[in-house]
Amino acid sequence: MLWSEGFGTLGRGLDTWTELERMQNEMNRLFARLGSETPQDFPTVNVWANEEKALVTAELPGLTPDAIEISVSGKTLTIRGSREPAKVGEGESYHRQERWYGSFTKVLEVPFPVDPAKVEARFSKGVLSISLPMLEGGQAEKDYGQDSESIRRSIMAERTKDLQKKETENVDRIERTRSVRLYAPNVDIIERENDILLLADMPAADESSIDVTLEKNVLIIYGKVNVQPPENMRLIQAGYGIGDYERSFTLSDEIDREKIKATMKNGVLNLLLPKAAPLKTKKITVEAEA
Repeated sequence: MLWSEGFGTLGRGLDTWTELERMQNEMNRLFARLGSETPQDFPTVNVWANEEKALVTAELPGLTPDAIEISVSGKTLTIRGSREPAKVGEGESYHRQERWYGSFTKVLEVPFPVDPAKVEARFSKGVLSISLPMLEGGQAEKDYGQDSESIRRSIMAERTKDLQKKETENVDRIERTRSVRLYAPNVDIIERENDILLLADMPAADESSIDVTLEKNVLIIYGKVNVQPPENMRLIQAGYGIGDYERSFTLSDEIDREKIKATMKNGVLNLLLPKAAPLKTKKITVEAEA
């Protein structure tokens, strides 16, 4: 009744690294669909640092702040939480399930001891941001901020492990006003008696920029991300890329197009696709010629 058009082809103008990253992401998608994703892969995080503090950002679409636990000890940051799947009632079923669910524990280290009394955290649009000031009298690792080849290779390696985002080509059928990377969001599709529910992970996407278009029988979802790198900080661990979201689906004629509804909450797009009422049988009267 509703299916994806596919995962895209190689885009134009991509450099060698981007091509390798794209192929790795498509392989990751296939493995993720087989259930290989683990709590260690979720959430993906980026780590920034300078001589005074570190900044950790984690993509946690669908969670709420009270479902997240943060603890700090020395140089170690631990993030715990859980994400529950959408409830499926009798007669309802998953048509597709790509989004990860379950309990997770993410443990990582920053280059210096952290002052736990000054740690600050905020949660917005499905992204957790944690500011970790250095403990007074602490000392950073010697080479964490240097442009060494080993640091560069480490960042590249982390990018290939990005299981949450899949890079897609810049689709020509929708006009864009800027050149950015596009990612195909993970989605769940649940078929119910009277409608189809589509859930798409789009952390950091601006709610006001969400665009849902329907041209002929092709449904396209798009979300713009306005995230700038923190000033005067260096990226020391890259777990996910930054870019806009886009994905397309083919709809059948059984969808009532006039009643489609879209809402955005905590980095997750909820798209409700009501089923069209079946056509009633109409009896045609045959009139005899005079």
